Amino acid sequence: MSKIKLAIILAAGMGSRLGGLNNKEPKGFLEIYNNMSLIDLSLKNLLKHGIKNVIIGTGYQSKFYSCMQSKAINITCVKNDDYKTSGSFETLYKCRHLINEPFLLLESDILYDDKGIKALLDDKRDNVILASGPNNQGDEVFINKTKDNELIKMSKSEENKTDELVGISKVSISKFHEMCEAYDVFKKKKSKIDYEYIYNLVNNDIYINKINDLIWCEIDNESNLNYARSYIAKLLRYG
Repeated sequence: MSKIKLAIILAAGMGSRLGGLNNKEPKGFLEIYNNMSLIDLSLKNLLKHGIKNVIIGTGYQSKFYSCMQSKAINITCVKNDDYKTSGSFETLYKCRHLINEPFLLLESDILYDDKGIKALLDDKRDNVILASGPNNQGDEVFINKTKDNELIKMSKSEENKTDELVGISKVSISKFHEMCEAYDVFKKKKSKIDYEYIYNLVNNDIYINKINDLIWCEIDNESNLNYARSYIAKLLRYG
């Protein structure tokens, strides 16, 4: 049985590239199928694998997440008031006083097969990033790794375009402390720092678990949303 019982969902972004299709709601509230939103489906996936404690890092229209209630999952919301000017790691950093155990880290704007969750929970390594083959939906973050699948670097411009970041990872409490220490140093030089950048700074003992045929997508724009609803949802048997 997995020792991971906590998940952190980064959900502070405004979703400006959707051009208003999110109706002034956070991206996590985009309806995908039968009145079920991205956040509903993600919570369903987490619960299926025994994760009943979830911290949601909010920002834009945080009231929507603050109003969420679940009989099955304990949901705690932490707002990043600086979401307009800061990167995703600031949202995670704001949650640090509630984090004292290993956790799964997820982005809020992804639709994904829960076998990705299972793969991370079954992986015996402490710090693992979930990857897939390229999904060619735009705005990809690619991963460069060693022959032993240890992280070297990830960015949108990596030469290796065969391993793509999904937006789900497993983080030990010691690695999280290391990430926060790195952030304390670099935020003095750079105001907007995403969690991927911090991973690059502390890349020792962070490994890649790649599922080539993982069904998933990230929703950044109208095209992504249509693809999620018309194609990915059907593959996942939601529609």
